[in-house]
Amino acid sequence: MNIVPKVVADQKTGSVYADSRNVAKYFDKRHDHVLADIDKCISDCENLTPEFSGAKYKSRGKEYRCYHGGSIPSPASNFIQAPSVSGWGFFCLRVFNMLLTLERSYLPHCVIGELHIPGHNTYMTIERPWRNNEQNISCVPEGVYDCQPFSGSRFKNVWQLMNVPDRSYILIHAGNWSKDVQGCIAVGKSLSSTDYMVLNSGDAIDELRAFLPEKFQIQIKTKRPVWEF
Repeated sequence: MNIVPKVVADQKTGSVYADSRNVAKYFDKRHDHVLADIDKCISDCENLTPEFSGAKYKSRGKEYRCYHGGSIPSPASNFIQAPSVSGWGFFCLRVFNMLLTLERSYLPHCVIGELHIPGHNTYMTIERPWRNNEQNISCVPEGVYDCQPFSGSRFKNVWQLMNVPDRSYILIHAGNWSKDVQGCIAVGKSLSSTDYMVLNSGDAIDELRAFLPEKFQIQIKTKRPVWEF
């Protein structure tokens, strides 16, 4: 169900477009206060790259600053409600190209990671060990990848890393052990204290489905300092 109020977003070419003035009106806030909050959100969230630039509008012969544009997935079912993010802060996150950060710790038999979601939570991940990017037995190389929605016969409503060198169908999906993936990334809410596995993976994926925009990027890099196991 799309809960985005009409005063916050307009429909254009199948996408949702937002304007900071409408956000201010909906939340009954002064527009300059909303601008300040969005500016701070942009400043605080280094892992965001803008899909649009600040716009200007005229009122009573004067020119003023605003934010306008930026495609939001439609239906944007969690446009207003979001844990730990204010309404217009989440607006800011949604109209920018979100960059997730995966920090890896390499072990002989698996790779443990921390997946940081801007404005949201940190999740734990598990992958295959690094084996020179060999098909089915190795995690993928570090780098920045575009991510898009994916649904197949086995994994539905998940995400695919695009343009991975010499690899295909690298997904972010549910799983607990490194054996549950063949180069993909399994996500959990926490790391087991007794074994090399992530826990509550289904819940983690459901939370990501509720929060993430349709398309985003992920940066994979080595954690500094590395995890101690």
